Amino acid sequence: MNPFVNYWHTPYRGSSLNLAVARVLVCVFAAWKVLAYPFAGIAAYPPFLIGGAPELGAWLPHFASWVGWEQGVAVVCLVACAAGLAPGFTAYAAALLVSHLSAIVYPVSYEKTWLLIVYFLLLYGVYRHEDHFVFRRRPAFTPRDGLRHAGASDERTPMHALKWFLVTIATIYFLTGLHKLSAGGWHIEWTTPTNMSRMLERRTLIRGDPLPGMAQWLQQQPFLMGAAGWGALLLELGLLPAVVTNRFMTPCILGLAAMHLGIWATMDLNYFTDFGWMYLVFVPWDRLLDSAKRKGR
Repeated sequence: MNPFVNYWHTPYRGSSLNLAVARVLVCVFAAWKVLAYPFAGIAAYPPFLIGGAPELGAWLPHFASWVGWEQGVAVVCLVACAAGLAPGFTAYAAALLVSHLSAIVYPVSYEKTWLLIVYFLLLYGVYRHEDHFVFRRRPAFTPRDGLRHAGASDERTPMHALKWFLVTIATIYFLTGLHKLSAGGWHIEWTTPTNMSRMLERRTLIRGDPLPGMAQWLQQQPFLMGAAGWGALLLELGLLPAVVTNRFMTPCILGLAAMHLGIWATMDLNYFTDFGWMYLVFVPWDRLLDSAKRKGR
């Protein structure tokens, strides 16, 4: 059994269990992130300290007094969506609120990881009717039925939300790799050990922290620095072709996870937490449940 599902080639499953698990994973993670993030502090950030474009943050102080209320409403919508309550309303409302909160964050931190949550919520909202594990007034399909048939091969439940979410993620990675490739005028300068070392040092200068021990050791290993640059570039460019051709998707996802762990260890940038839930979305939960049921008999 493959550890990840390529929904581009297999957009139908035995039940909607995988979509329901994805909904819970994303919404619970998003609720935690929204609740824990210091939006009030960012909204009160002095505009003149925003490097390069202080005009982008000129409007931030206007949100400082009530951004906490927006956080609370966003968390309520995310928790309700995770519970399967009025998914048509809660998914879209949560997407709107999270996108606005991310706009408050961006002028200060340039953080874009919130967009993945927004993309999922929008796609889920469009294809919410495919999720049978939600509360409806007249349910034609109950969660108990879904659990009983999870993993069955004689049903065809569409997974379009997960299909297009996978394509969206693969496209984002591909465009990111394409930007790295073109940044040096199509001369592959981004992957050079000198450029990789420069990026490590730039991060420490911005944060004002000493260079992590792993990064210091890598700076003395130019071959490994170059290999890391090429590896990151090939993985980002390779996921989309892997999805389309249905080959090597699992190695690409595992490699990208390792890349984010490496960034965390060398630059103290924890993107792995933001992307970890994304990889779990593509785990075949229905097959795992079916396998567990078989072993329990």
